[in-house]
Amino acid sequence: MFKNRIYLGEIVHGDLSMPGRHPAIVDADLFDRVQRQLKANTVQYAERPMRAAELPLKGLLHDGEGHRMSPSFGYGRGGKVYRYYVSAPLQQGRKCSTGAGVLRRVRAEAIHEVIEGALVGRLGHDDAVPLAAMLGSVKRIDLLMDEVRIILMADRLPLALRKSLELVHTMPRRS
Repeated sequence: MFKNRIYLGEIVHGDLSMPGRHPAIVDADLFDRVQRQLKANTVQYAERPMRAAELPLKGLLHDGEGHRMSPSFGYGRGGKVYRYYVSAPLQQGRKCSTGAGVLRRVRAEAIHEVIEGALVGRLGHDDAVPLAAMLGSVKRIDLLMDEVRIILMADRLPLALRKSLELVHTMPRRS
């Protein structure tokens, strides 16, 4: 209502505002002061650093029983956002087997740190490279209680690393 230019005697179409055939019922100076006050009262919201759907391991991470782990989040005290990956059966409310050693939920920051450390060490990436950029050669990540298995696609590995794998593959077996 306070932003409607019809009160100034104008007609608006899209982004255009033109003089109308009706008289103004609000003084232009008063209308401008109200617009400035509305702009000053506008609340600025801080942008959230990362939504759950944007977490880089989405679609790659699996629990010990092979169920896909999807990104999720929750809010703590003071609005702090906690991001984590949750096993599909748990997220869907289905009963999970009580298998010992199966992680159903893991903090996103913790698993990101583990995966990033492993990829930097194995693939020779620079520490400055973001995790999402390192995941091009990753096919699947299995999260077990006592180990993390990262399955790589050989055709997407750096050439030098691929050649070293070929050398190992073609070495003659000892009898």
